[in-house]
Amino acid sequence: MQVNSDSNSSLGLVLEFTFAANKTMSVLLTSQGMDHLSSKFSKVVPTIEHKGNAPGWVIHEGTVEMNGHILSEVHALCHMSNALFNERGLKSRPLGGDHSHTFASPTDYFAVLGHITVKTSNYKPDFPQSTSWLVGGEYINWKSGSKGSKFSSVKISWKLKEGKEFVYPHYNVYVEKLPKLADGNPSTTLEHVEEYLGVA
Repeated sequence: MQVNSDSNSSLGLVLEFTFAANKTMSVLLTSQGMDHLSSKFSKVVPTIEHKGNAPGWVIHEGTVEMNGHILSEVHALCHMSNALFNERGLKSRPLGGDHSHTFASPTDYFAVLGHITVKTSNYKPDFPQSTSWLVGGEYINWKSGSKGSKFSSVKISWKLKEGKEFVYPHYNVYVEKLPKLADGNPSTTLEHVEEYLGVA
């Protein structure tokens, strides 16, 4: 799953499983260090974090092995990080016999869920390799904007060199910067830098 959150927040997935006699169990997939949530779920599975394609986005990956169970529901859960939870616990600790509690407001933490992918253990993607595609660009136009910004308009087309066509709901679009040498010509040896433009 792709997540964009602030430093006080974490976002996890709650997977509901059913098994014999309509019994259910819940599994939380979330970032590590969420000890305060362990008692709320049947199992807490820590995820591995990877840098996302766009600034601020992080990809979380987790593996759940539930033989004999059926995945019945998927929920997103935004929750406090351990550090914020412990800080609030200390601040809300009552003096004397007062048993009042402090509750978080919606403005205390924030997270956005971008994309979820659920795959079985034997999943094998059949997406063709990059060398299998013919990619072309037409009607390329660049315009300068304010404060050094630039606007680009382009028609991009791609198709397989051979075999069946693939249709997907969206495509991530990147622009590649070509490093220039001292004489102004593009370099063929220096590393090229890709920047994320958006989704088509």
